[in-house]
Amino acid sequence: PPSAHPLMPPAAAQYATDAAERLPGKPEPSTGLPAAAAAAASEGRRVFVGGLSFAADDACLAAHFAAFGPVLSAEVQRNHTTGRSRGFAFVTFADADSAARAMAEPRQSIAGRLAEVKSAFSSRQPPRPAQAQPPQHQHH
Repeated sequence: PPSAHPLMPPAAAQYATDAAERLPGKPEPSTGLPAAAAAAASEGRRVFVGGLSFAADDACLAAHFAAFGPVLSAEVQRNHTTGRSRGFAFVTFADADSAARAMAEPRQSIAGRLAEVKSAFSSRQPPRPAQAQPPQHQHH
C-alpha cells in the first residue's frame, strides 16, 4: 500500500502506485520478461490472423494452428466494452519455423470462414518503407 503523503489524497497516492507498476521494464506477467523484451522475443514467431469468423475463439485458433507447430498463445482480439470478437487475432508459436509454415498458406479456412494469415510485427517498429510505384502513364 502507498505510504500516506500529507499533501496527497489517498486516491492520488494509489494512482501513483498503479502508474509505477506500469513502468517500462516491468516484467510481463506471462513471460517474466520486460514488455519490450517479450515483444522482441516473439518477433518472427507471431502471426496476425485477419478476417476471422466471429465464432472463432482462442481454443479454436490454437487447435487450428497446432498443425503448423507448437502454439504458445492464440488470442482473439475483443471489444473491451461488448466482449465481442473484433474479427482478428494473434498467434504466437514456440519457434519461427512453425510461424513460417503457417504464413506459407496466407488464406486459411478457420471456423467456416477464409481468414488471412501474415506476419505480425510490433507497432513499436518503424513502418516499412513504401514500395516504389511504377510511373503512371498519362494519356492525353
